[in-house]
Amino acid sequence: PLKVVSISVVLLVASLPIAMQAVCTSTLAIGAQKLARRQALVCRLSAIEDLASMDVLCSDKTGTLTMNRLSIGSRAFVLDPEVVSESELLLFAALAAKRGGGEQDAIDRCLCEEIYQRGLGQAFLAFDMSMFVAFNPVVKRTEALVEASASNSAAAGAAEACPSLHAWLGRKVMVMKGAPQLVLEACKDSERARCAPAVHAAVDEFARRGFRVIGVARALCPPGGLVAGAGGSLSPSGGSALEGPHIDWEFMGVVPLLDIPRHDTRTTIQKARELGVEVKMVTGDQLPVARETARDLGLGSSIHGASTFSLPPSLPSDSPMVIQLWDAVAGANAFAEVFPMHKHRIIHILQRCGRRVGMMTGDGVNDAPALVASDVGIAVSGASDAARAAADIVLTSEGLSVIIEAIARARMIFERIRNYCIFRIASTAHLLFFFFFTMMFVNPMALSKMDSLPPFFSLPAPCLVLIVLLNYGCIVTMPYDKVQPSKRPSVWNMKEVVLIAALLGFISCASSIGLLIGGLTVLDPESSLYKHVWAGFFHLPLLSYEELQSAMHLTISLKLFLTLLAARTRGPFWERRPAKSVMAACAFAFLVSTFFAASPAVKLMLMGREKRVVSHSALPPIVVVAVWLYCLIWFLVADTAKVLLIRGMKVRGLDVHQVPEFTSSFWQVGSPADTEIDASPRHRGEASSRPTPSLLTSGLAPDLTQTLSEALGGGTPHATGIAGKSPVKQPRGSLAHQSTAAGSPRPSDLSGFTQRASTASGAPAPFGGAASEGASPAAAVFLGGACSGRPMEDAGGSRDSSDAV
Repeated sequence: PLKVVSISVVLLVASLPIAMQAVCTSTLAIGAQKLARRQALVCRLSAIEDLASMDVLCSDKTGTLTMNRLSIGSRAFVLDPEVVSESELLLFAALAAKRGGGEQDAIDRCLCEEIYQRGLGQAFLAFDMSMFVAFNPVVKRTEALVEASASNSAAAGAAEACPSLHAWLGRKVMVMKGAPQLVLEACKDSERARCAPAVHAAVDEFARRGFRVIGVARALCPPGGLVAGAGGSLSPSGGSALEGPHIDWEFMGVVPLLDIPRHDTRTTIQKARELGVEVKMVTGDQLPVARETARDLGLGSSIHGASTFSLPPSLPSDSPMVIQLWDAVAGANAFAEVFPMHKHRIIHILQRCGRRVGMMTGDGVNDAPALVASDVGIAVSGASDAARAAADIVLTSEGLSVIIEAIARARMIFERIRNYCIFRIASTAHLLFFFFFTMMFVNPMALSKMDSLPPFFSLPAPCLVLIVLLNYGCIVTMPYDKVQPSKRPSVWNMKEVVLIAALLGFISCASSIGLLIGGLTVLDPESSLYKHVWAGFFHLPLLSYEELQSAMHLTISLKLFLTLLAARTRGPFWERRPAKSVMAACAFAFLVSTFFAASPAVKLMLMGREKRVVSHSALPPIVVVAVWLYCLIWFLVADTAKVLLIRGMKVRGLDVHQVPEFTSSFWQVGSPADTEIDASPRHRGEASSRPTPSLLTSGLAPDLTQTLSEALGGGTPHATGIAGKSPVKQPRGSLAHQSTAAGSPRPSDLSGFTQRASTASGAPAPFGGAASEGASPAAAVFLGGACSGRPMEDAGGSRDSSDAV
């Protein structure tokens, strides 16, 4: 009874997937570590599996698909050119911008740079800001209260260039910039009626040419003063609304802004489609701007605006209007003029359609619900603290190209876990069914005609323990194995996993049972099998029962480790070389098992435990070689059967895995260094005269490119690193391409300037300030402003007001 109990306990331990949690967790953790080196921080390990199965990526436009380096690409539209000059329009637009360099978004930074390039830096400094309301995705505008003394020489000099500026000196002035339609709504009815036709015509013309636009308005401060209203706007003290009759806003004009698509975005989108991931652009820009951007990026022509979502809330889910909305969202290539609540609804509809959705956004705190609702929430570089906390993956580099590598790594991790499951099921089936069948139906005494043998076959418990330990030693190396990422989203197909594992397990089990039955038969020297095959054809010596036990121990061990080599590929086992760690673990297991079988270890284990006389158990070398050849032959049979089964499943549509047909260069996203941005007149109307910033190359990590190159049978590809880019998040307030006029202060001279009154963010920030140095990538991302001295994001604010425009 004790012998049966010991064998049962060992088999129970061998059959339980004790290492599954450790293998899966370590595989995900190692993959997350590699993603972190490539500037993608994983906040939730299970998000890697979700990323591998993602088939729709909803991406924000600003800063992700585009450069987020805005420029004044054309002459601004001034409503009354005889009253307001273009320089004055840009000056008041800059006065409505945040002056803290590290806190500036792309629009504020662009306007401030333009002011200094036009020689209006001193006039800009002459206006002191006493109140500021940051951008709010709900109202889509920023507002400020400024004042310049009439005796200020800088302001007086600017008034000579801008004659209408005299009337605003020495008085408190309210300035506003934002989405033109919302700025118009803040004006009085008479002003709106006067300006609306011309403004809408200018906005449509700029949008048709691919420009984003912002409207600018100004007004005198009411006598009672202002307060920061709860709706994200400045309101007269006393409780009146901003749009009320107390503020007489003057609409000045429209400023066109150009946001150029990234050099690698179009290629990245094409590669994402080849990987089975559909990219949908989600932007707050106007519909014509979104349509032009989608055309440039090759996204498609199905663009829907926010009006698509305007349905009565009481409609049932099976109503024709709701079904039509679902079809429109599922087939859309981009969404324009969306608010954060629309992003959440887009994700919900796509999930109801059975899609695995990733949301790549996060420049505002209101994007957090959409990130939480998505299957994979990806916070872009420079996202708000709330968005980072809600995201599953946080990117520390700008752009979309890092997603290709993240998807590849996620699918490789998925394949490693999948291979482990196949091997684990196959090895467990081999062990359990072999010992169940042999202990229940194989009688050594009857087959060998030897009465001294036990009534059922078994191996000593220490032999089983050694098999289990070596098996686990090979299993723990599987997170480091080389695999091929699937060319389609990776999803669990348990029918495929079970069929492949069952085939490998039962072929190994059947061949082991066949060898045992034959081995018990040849223990009898008078049997025909011994005379004609064992000794007559192969010239093998007569074995004892203990030697047969050693031979079966070697057979079971070899087949388990060979099954690992067969389970890790979908084609022949030689199509992909194992990782060095896997090869070392298997080689060690082979050597230990072979040495164990060639030594008298079984005899030592049985001495004192068996009532019968124990013979020598060390296998002769020729028998060891014969066992090795037997196992290798059946290994080739099992591997061939596996390949045929997978091909049959592909024909019947049961297999979801496809071996990639890409070359190693497919995974490299980037362009040669110092590639200039295209500034064709078609896209801009008027080419900008300022120098265009050069682009940095980006590529995959050398370890990934090496792995993919070897997996695809090619040489080592050239992997270009991200030149000049640190994993630490860099400040966004640097001013480039400065060409200040004589006597005009440079932006760098403003480092000591601070706002004299509290801003909406709650703390002043120096113009041109920089983040602290030496911070780790994780600290720079997750601590955000804590490591750079900047305040937390305002509850209604955003890092980039351009989403609204």
